[in-house]
Amino acid sequence: MKFSYSLIKKLLPKAPASRRIMEKMNLHAFEVESVEGDTLEIKLPANRYSDASSHIGIAREVGAIFGLPFKSPVRSIINVPSGKRLVNVEVKEKQACLRYIARYFEIDKLPVTPDWMKKSLKSCGVQSINGVVDLMNYVMLEVGQPLHAFDADKLVGKIIVRKAKPEERITTLDGKDFILSRNDLVIADESRALAIAGIKGGKHAGVEKTTKKIVVEAASFDYVGIFKTSRFLKLQTDASLRFAHNLSPELAGLAMDRVTELLVKAGAKLKDSAESYPVKAKGTTVYFDLKKFEKLTGETIDMGKVKKYFEALGFGFDGKKVQVPAWRSDVFEFEDLAEELSRMVGFGGMKSIPPMVSIKPTFEDEDFLFSSKFRHLLSRMGFDEVLTSSFVGDELNKISDQSFFGADFRNVEVLNPIAEDRKCMRRGLTPLLASVIEQNSRFFNEAKIFEIGKVFAWQGKSAEEKLVLGLAVGGKKKSDSALLLKGAMDEILRSVGLTDFIFEEISGHLYIKIGNRAIGFLRDFENFGKAKGWTLAVGELDLSHIIEIAEEEFAYKPIPKYPAVMRDISLVVDGSVRIGDIVEEISLINEKLVADVDLVDEYWDEKFGSKQSLTFRVVFQADNHTLTDEEVNVEMERIVGMLKDKFQIEIR
Repeated sequence: MKFSYSLIKKLLPKAPASRRIMEKMNLHAFEVESVEGDTLEIKLPANRYSDASSHIGIAREVGAIFGLPFKSPVRSIINVPSGKRLVNVEVKEKQACLRYIARYFEIDKLPVTPDWMKKSLKSCGVQSINGVVDLMNYVMLEVGQPLHAFDADKLVGKIIVRKAKPEERITTLDGKDFILSRNDLVIADESRALAIAGIKGGKHAGVEKTTKKIVVEAASFDYVGIFKTSRFLKLQTDASLRFAHNLSPELAGLAMDRVTELLVKAGAKLKDSAESYPVKAKGTTVYFDLKKFEKLTGETIDMGKVKKYFEALGFGFDGKKVQVPAWRSDVFEFEDLAEELSRMVGFGGMKSIPPMVSIKPTFEDEDFLFSSKFRHLLSRMGFDEVLTSSFVGDELNKISDQSFFGADFRNVEVLNPIAEDRKCMRRGLTPLLASVIEQNSRFFNEAKIFEIGKVFAWQGKSAEEKLVLGLAVGGKKKSDSALLLKGAMDEILRSVGLTDFIFEEISGHLYIKIGNRAIGFLRDFENFGKAKGWTLAVGELDLSHIIEIAEEEFAYKPIPKYPAVMRDISLVVDGSVRIGDIVEEISLINEKLVADVDLVDEYWDEKFGSKQSLTFRVVFQADNHTLTDEEVNVEMERIVGMLKDKFQIEIR
């Protein structure tokens, strides 16, 4: 927002140079973005428009920062004539218009705008129009409250604050036409709309050179309504910007008194007034505790300075209670007072004292650690991670009949669902992963995906949730997706030290069990959904239970100092041989040198018959030296010999 340095200087004669003001305000109040000539560009926080979007507010801040006495130029007008019925006001929308003041003036001729006022207006980006309009804009800049003047001779009957009629039209002062809606607030007389409330005046009752009688308006409007109307009409003005930031109703009275004083000095005669102010805004009382402030900030300050700073900011202070004026709508609790006091002291000048905190041992989140391990493992196995919605419909939840919840568990339903097919929390990942595979079947020949997430169900009076790992493998090739998925699940369980599990087929479905408890299951599909010609296998593992019984401990391992060597083995083996068994045997051939084993290719062809063609990548790495080709060749020969003996492979 733009401010005039010459106007600040007029309000605070002892104010320092504009550059000095910029430096200090950046440390104690607001960010001054630039100083060019007579203009200061100041970035105001949204909650400070009620007091600081005015030159009086900025002058008060500058005075408090530099320790200069400041006195507001606004004087209360006590003898205000009323009841002559020259101006009457009816507020039909009291929730949208909190306060409305109208004063009736007679003028012999329009006042002439002095050059110093024109300069101040120009510095703030406001164009000089005529003596009356310039006075309205000047007081708005000085006090922060927008004002508007109507030509009284053009008004028909009383002033009415109401909502616009459907499709009601208005031509604004700049000649633009707007079609209003029922949600828009207008200032009207008994014949038509005169202004878009809080935003722009209408052309019909605008002040001209021949105007002899005026009605000046100072009002307070609901900021939400002003913001919505401004957005709807795509019309933003100085007034709408200020009103949309929740100005205090008290500003309307201050601004009206100030403009009355200036109009009377310019020769106008105040003849009548009317006001609607059903619920008066009141300042708040906040208790200040010096010890609490010192504990919060670590800064020691004497009560004399506290009183000095609070009074400089316009607050009343008796040593315990702070009287916050109504126009400081951003201050309502002790922490707000602490902030005001701290910025007056200066954040940069406060001592840096480290806080005293209790040191607690670090907490290891096992869910996170295990999930991270599984993500890395599955990524090396060629799986891609997906994220599906936690909200599903009844039909999709029914597919999760093989979830880890018993038959007596019910769906967890959302009270306010975003859609009918999103009203339940998911009971399992199987249908969601199958859906992702189906969507991708149009673009790829194969897909391997996984997701780690929570599933939910309801039993009795409480809901339960489990952490689940879901995997899905699909493809067009005549490959056994179920076998590949089974090998992946086997590898996952062994990676955390679980070996005493079995795969057991029950009622056509494959379950993974430890003892009598199922910790996972696998389902096999053919020609599912729109993915014709695809085979699909989907499985889930109950990570909540697996993490509880896992034997592996996480430990720090230093980054290897010596480079790794990779070799590939391509072989043909009987289709009944488990891929996981091959990986395990290669890994055990020399645990000191074999760092990793991955399946990198799988191929089926009719010429192989019941056999499968596989390619494994073996990573060799030593902890204490760089491996030579001779050492790696020896290990490769051992691996090939072992595979021929145990699995009767043929090297391709």
